[in-house]
Amino acid sequence: LKKKYTIDLNFRSAAAKSFGSVGGQYSVDLIVGDATLPQAMVIDVATLNLEIPDSKEPAADLSKQAKPEITHLFRQPEKRPPQAISAVFTGLVLLPALVLLIMWAKLGANISNIQISLSSIGFHGGLLAIIAIYVNFFLGVNMFTTVKCLAGVAVVTFLCGQRLLSSIAAAKKAK
Repeated sequence: LKKKYTIDLNFRSAAAKSFGSVGGQYSVDLIVGDATLPQAMVIDVATLNLEIPDSKEPAADLSKQAKPEITHLFRQPEKRPPQAISAVFTGLVLLPALVLLIMWAKLGANISNIQISLSSIGFHGGLLAIIAIYVNFFLGVNMFTTVKCLAGVAVVTFLCGQRLLSSIAAAKKAK
């Protein structure tokens, strides 16, 4: 059951641009596609019969020719600070770690109680791996890769740390 609808539109200038002032049968199709589909679905929606009156404007070229190349101008990269300023900033960032080591030495940190076990190595190695992941993120790895790596390392670090603290608590309780 096909119905016939008619509509009168004055689109002389639009017709010159879009249809090249060429009337006739035009098919309207709905195309649904995706990267995961092997083949796009094409649904015939309607067939239009366009009757375009003669125009004084020249007919547009409807051939499928290459469009002109698009060129982009990228902004100039920002200037980096002098190397001396960068070195001073790095030193100021690392200064708290140096102060921590000096204070530990001055206070007499008890490193004789450190256990050499699989959980101890796993916990401290995990902490070092987390720091390395943060450094990689700072140097340019994207956040998604960082979170993916951090999730695995954090679980191992948590489990090893929990086991290490349990064994230290058990050793203190036994004394």
